[in-house]
Amino acid sequence: MCLWDDRDILQYHFPIMFLYPSCERLFRNILGLPGLSIEHLLFEFQYFQQGDPLRYVKELFIHLDDFIKRVNRSYPLKATPLSTLNVYPIRETDNQPEYDRLGSISSGAKWYIADRPHLLESFTGILPLLAFDTETNLLLQKLFTKLGLDNRFLSHCSEGNALTKGEVALHQEFTNVMRSKVEFMMR
Repeated sequence: MCLWDDRDILQYHFPIMFLYPSCERLFRNILGLPGLSIEHLLFEFQYFQQGDPLRYVKELFIHLDDFIKRVNRSYPLKATPLSTLNVYPIRETDNQPEYDRLGSISSGAKWYIADRPHLLESFTGILPLLAFDTETNLLLQKLFTKLGLDNRFLSHCSEGNALTKGEVALHQEFTNVMRSKVEFMMR
């Protein structure tokens, strides 16, 4: 399928703007060739396969998020294939460079989104996580919330309890400075 666009990330649509940049009037106005739409992006999501590169999957999610922010903020994403198809790259072990499997929202298998670097480091290899880096997860946070995935963010699911293991060694100089200022702090 052809479309008029300058993005070179789609695998199942061919952007002919690269071949005929001066013929926009012919393709757009006379032949009625469409530009990139949400439907084109959702069509690409329907044909995800296990071996697709993580970079391609990530770029599609980023373009979908950008498209919804710019063009159609009220698009009903929960009624799209994004809620039923296996389109989310899940990493279950920490030794995979890409991802282990594709998961869906509606499947029974639970997976989470690491939206903080320390949570990604702590839970990699322990919980199934979305295979994107934390920067990408934060960039796509509004898209994931529109899809009803806010209960899968590790920052919403986890609770931190700091424990000190071993002996506590106070910094003597800092402790003495703070003790000398105690009467000013207690006012």
